[in-house]
Amino acid sequence: MMKKRLLPILLLSLAATSSVLAQGLDIVAGQKIDISVGTDDYSMLDVMNRSVLHVDVDYSKCDLASERSQKVGKIIFKPAGDKPFTMFITDNFNETYTVNVKVDKKKKPDLYTIKNIEAERKLEEVRSSEQRFKESSIKAIELTSSRDKAIHDLTRAMALNDTPKNVDIVVRNVTVPVWLETEVIEKNNYKVGNLTGIKYELINVSSKPMILAEAEFYTLNEKTLSVAIENHTLNPGEMTQVYVIKSNQD
Repeated sequence: MMKKRLLPILLLSLAATSSVLAQGLDIVAGQKIDISVGTDDYSMLDVMNRSVLHVDVDYSKCDLASERSQKVGKIIFKPAGDKPFTMFITDNFNETYTVNVKVDKKKKPDLYTIKNIEAERKLEEVRSSEQRFKESSIKAIELTSSRDKAIHDLTRAMALNDTPKNVDIVVRNVTVPVWLETEVIEKNNYKVGNLTGIKYELINVSSKPMILAEAEFYTLNEKTLSVAIENHTLNPGEMTQVYVIKSNQD
């Protein structure tokens, strides 16, 4: 049997590409799928919220439009004749879907979206967990119990782009002359109680790799209490975020 492989095709979720679910195919892993397609024009098929690693099909029976599929992020195909055929689709979680295609010359082109019920349930659990994490992360910074905890929470808020309820954020976007080999931009200030958090964007503008150390930032301000660097090693042209916490007290 002659087969044609489409590798890779990155598939977009239906929500990102269409507001209409033409043919929703709710399945469990390993379940075979039966669809009927017309011959006049190409139909489309994707796997919701997953990517396809490859598609195997007998191309003497199926016309698989590889280039168009890659452009739109869906499997675009139509029967090459009036004989049925089977597509074997493997997603990026190594789950395989067997799609049995019957030919119906009267049927118009359609969009088919495979929805893996178990995978969607797990995805929803992850989304719910992330939402709970997000909601918990924007609570007010606690200042009365421990300064170390307040510093930790403020640094975390800057890194996550959160806006805790009791923090005043001032947008700066000012270039700070510090070292010749770098471009340092002061992005935002986060003020709460006696603490000010400063988010910097640092770019290696030299022609050589560089290694950043927290100690270098402590020398910039004697009131610095904490420094956190996302990426300590930067190649030429690379950028990292730096989070500095300083005291507002005299």
